[in-house]
Amino acid sequence: MGSNPEKRDNTRFDYQAPIVLEDAKFGVLQGARMFNFSDFGLYFETDHFLAPGTDIYVGIPNSPYAPD
Repeated sequence: MGSNPEKRDNTRFDYQAPIVLEDAKFGVLQGARMFNFSDFGLYFETDHFLAPGTDIYVGIPNSPYAPD
């Protein structure tokens, strides 16, 4: 069995992709980069400040799962 130094319950999958963050309250869009994901979350970095507790929507540009 592999090492799990972070003691996470779910496997994280390495996958880098550009993403778009939208502030749920104000509708402001900003770019970011996703680095990994799991069944219950993802890790991303952005150059913009996000206050703790800010509700956001995460979009993946050109996603095949986006509505037409």
